[in-house]
Amino acid sequence: MCRDGDEIDDLDGGIDSLKGYSSLRSGPPPTIRNFKSESAEADYVREVVADWIEYGIAPESICISARTQFQIDQRYAQIFDAAGIAWVKVEKDPEAEASKSGVRLATMHRMKGLEFSRVLLAGV
Repeated sequence: MCRDGDEIDDLDGGIDSLKGYSSLRSGPPPTIRNFKSESAEADYVREVVADWIEYGIAPESICISARTQFQIDQRYAQIFDAAGIAWVKVEKDPEAEASKSGVRLATMHRMKGLEFSRVLLAGV
């Protein structure tokens, strides 16, 4: 039952409930950085991701998200190639990509509905 008293069909023949539900949308505020050049941003992205991996964050749970496929292909994939950091481009079948090891690169549209422990929005 919703807060306003409306019932929600769970699509399995029952009524859904908010009991035990907790939102994962709380947490520290995002860190915002501005850069004077693309190379300064590239250095930051590379360093942050390397630090996360060194800290023990699985590369598969890290996503670098940009606005366009061009940015993914022509900037961020090349940054990780140069740094020797494995990456996987999130395309149409995230489940098939799940078995591949590496930092995820995705457009903002493509990562809709996916969850990662660390997300860096780049080139915005």
